[in-house]
Amino acid sequence: MKKILALLIALTTLLTLFACTALPEEGDVTVLVETAEGEYEVYRVHLEDVENKTSGVVGILEHLETRENNPLPSELDDTGYGAFIKSVGSLTPEGSEYISLYTSEEADFAVPSQWMPTVPEVEYEGITLKYSGVGLSSMTVKSGTVILCRLESYS
Repeated sequence: MKKILALLIALTTLLTLFACTALPEEGDVTVLVETAEGEYEVYRVHLEDVENKTSGVVGILEHLETRENNPLPSELDDTGYGAFIKSVGSLTPEGSEYISLYTSEEADFAVPSQWMPTVPEVEYEGITLKYSGVGLSSMTVKSGTVILCRLESYS
């Protein structure tokens, strides 16, 4: 019995690590694409309009890409560990660049570590956005959430 219980706990933990976060049925989310330092393309999303509510932010990006008014093109890759943004809007990484994610959801803020002693943050209209400590597929989304995509470099 203890072995079965331990197996169930391990399986549940593993599934939560790789599961996508479901979206709320209602509310608004803002997706920002930084085009230059402090300059953003702004995309507002009504969650009622998003068809794929089981894939979290992936569903929001899919919706943005296919909508008629003010679409946001993106290219995602499923790495097996969750979705990865290859390009979004005018952002296409080259060389040591990558698309970083910032969020307004405190539950997803990265925590300082030896590799990132201070967590980067950006102010947007009085809202503090911090570097996300979780990937695209695991991000928390609530009504009012702001997500920023920005180009950064490893070097």
